[in-house]
Amino acid sequence: MKFKTLGIIDVGVGNLFSIKNAFKNFNIQIEILKKPIFKNIDALILPGVGSFQSSMRVMKEKNFFSKINYFVLEKKKPILGLCLGMQMMMQTSEEGVGKVDGFGWIDGKVEKVNLKNGKMLNVGWEKVLSNTKFSKIDKSLFNSYYYFDHSFCLDKSSKNIVGISKNNIPAIIFRENILGTQFHPEKSQKSGENFLNFFLKINKLINQ
Repeated sequence: MKFKTLGIIDVGVGNLFSIKNAFKNFNIQIEILKKPIFKNIDALILPGVGSFQSSMRVMKEKNFFSKINYFVLEKKKPILGLCLGMQMMMQTSEEGVGKVDGFGWIDGKVEKVNLKNGKMLNVGWEKVLSNTKFSKIDKSLFNSYYYFDHSFCLDKSSKNIVGISKNNIPAIIFRENILGTQFHPEKSQKSGENFLNFFLKINKLINQ
C-alpha cells in the first residue's frame, strides 16, 4: 500500500521544488513542512544541500530534531534521506568544527570524500551496485546509474549500507523504516523515479 501524504522537511537546505516535481507521476499528496507538524503525514523526505553542522543546528532550533525522532523511532513511520539528508541519519560527521552529532539512527560517521584519483569531490553519474546478498531492496534498483554531487560521504563500517557506487562510495542505506541515498533521485531521471516509487511502497518491507 502506497502512502497518501508525503511530507518534505523544509529547513532551507534543499531544492524542494525539484524533489516535489520528482513525484509528479505518482498519485500522492505532497506537503512542504516549514514547521514540525506531522499530522496526517504518512512518510517524510529529509533533503539536504549544504553543511552538516549548520543543517543540524537549524533542525534543533526549529524543533524538527525531536519531532522527527519521535516520528521515526516511536511511530516507526518511513523516512527517506537524500544526500546530506542521509548523512544526517548517521551518528557523527567530520564536516564542521569538531565532532558534529547527527540523528544517530545509523551506526558510523560521515567523512571527507577521498577517491582513488585523489579527488575530494564526487560529481556525476555512477552505477550503484548491491552491497549484500540479503538486502530487502528491490534488485531492479541496482546496476543502474544515479546522479551524485557531494564532498562528504558515509564511512564503510555501517552494516546498514546496502548499495555502493562503482567509486566505492556508500550509496544506499536501509534499516527498518529508514532509507537513505547519497545520490539525488530527483536528478537521476528514470532510475531516480524507480527508486522513489520503491520508497512509496516501503511499508511492505517494514511489515515483513
